[in-house]
Parts: sequence; structure tokens; C-alpha cells
Amino acid sequence: MANPDKILTLATRTGKALLESGAETYRVEDTICRICRSLHMEEAESICLPTGIYVTAMMDGKSYTKIARIPQRSTNLHKVDRLNQLSRDASTLDEHEFEKKLNEIINETPYSNITDLLFAGLSAFGFVLVFGGVITDALVAFILGILVRILDKTLNKMQINSFFSVTISSATLTFLAFSASLFHLVVSTDTVIIGTLMLLVPGLAITNAVRDSIAGDLISGLARGAEALLIAVAVALGNGTGMMIWIWMGGIIG
Repeated sequence: MANPDKILTLATRTGKALLESGAETYRVEDTICRICRSLHMEEAESICLPTGIYVTAMMDGKSYTKIARIPQRSTNLHKVDRLNQLSRDASTLDEHEFEKKLNEIINETPYSNITDLLFAGLSAFGFVLVFGGVITDALVAFILGILVRILDKTLNKMQINSFFSVTISSATLTFLAFSASLFHLVVSTDTVIIGTLMLLVPGLAITNAVRDSIAGDLISGLARGAEALLIAVAVALGNGTGMMIWIWMGGIIG
């Protein structure tokens, strides 16, 4: 016999994992309702915000409700894709099979640390070339991109607030870029800094803010927009702080 509490818990866990991975609001709400209906609950409704999920559904004339808090958000589109597909396969699974597959997706590590760091460096490398930097600038940005990613992962493990994490990372890479210029390792310090800072720009948050607003999810759109704005401020603040520290230590900008 279907267990309504367990079904609602599974649907809510799926929605929480989606939001934590950077999924759009409409996708999360649709996925939660689809799972509830596929596992034989009725009149499923959900309201999702960037910081919380509210789900209610009916079974045998009784109403059941779940609430989940979203403490942190990141970007993992691979997990979003897998969870979305799992929700579409829910009608062919029972509760135990669904829970097993859900746990596998939530606990998986799609990329190794080496791969993660390598592509962070390659992203910075590519951005510098796009912005007109020379190959030596791109090579320095490659190293800075890896260092910034290591710092970001370390700060996240320490559960540092994302605003301060981005600020620290931005200040560090700015200071290191000027340090590299002191040893004549770069031709254009500005290009190296800008190219590496692109790793910290909240591109997905901005995209989702616009998309949610257009779809009519105005509260989510405004919340995501505010989050993206704060991260952008953190990037600028960190960059300015790094420059101030460099000047304070006697460095020259220009």
C-alpha cells in the first residue's frame, strides 16, 4: 500500500536537490507534482522559492503537507538533468525503487576534484583569450583559475557565507594577478583579472531570475535577482579590496 508521507518526502527531497543544483522554479514545481501524481497521490500542489519548498497533496480524502528549507545553492546541471529524468520515470517505479535511484543521484560525484580544477583553469584561460589577452596572460589566468577554485571549495567546506566567500576569492585573485605583473609574467593585468573573475560571475542566477520573472514567478525572480546582485557586489568589492591591499603594500597599478 502506498505510503503518502513517504511519497511526499521523496517528492520534496527531489525538489530540494533540484533547487540546490540551480534548477528553475517552474521546473522544480512541475517535477514535485509529477512525482506525487505518478506515485498515486491526488491534487498535488507545490510552491517553490529559492529558500524553501511547500508541498501539499491528497490521498484517500486526507491532506498531507511537507515543508523543506533550502540552506544553500550551487550549480550542477548534470544532477538537474538526472533528477528531471527520474521524475519522468516515476510512473514505472515503486516507492522503494524511486528512493534508491534518488539516493544514488543525490550522493553521486559527477566530476573528480582534478577535473573540476582543470576546467576552472581552462575556463579562465579561454576567457582571457576572448578578451584579447596574449598566451602568457592566459597561462597565468589558468593557474589563477585553479587557485581560485581551490579557495572557493575550501571556503564552502568551512561553511563561509557565499557573499564573503566570493569577496575573499575575488580579492585573492586580484592581488595574485598584480603580483604576477611584478615579475613581468603578464602583459595585461586587467585582462587576466577580468578573465579569471568570470569564474565568480553569477551567470546562472541571473538567467534564472529573468526566466522566473518572465514565467510569472515574481517572488522567486526577485529573490534570485537580489542574490545575483549581491554576488556581483561581492565580486566588485573583492576586486577593489585586492587593489587596495596591493597599493598599501607599495605596488603600482597601471
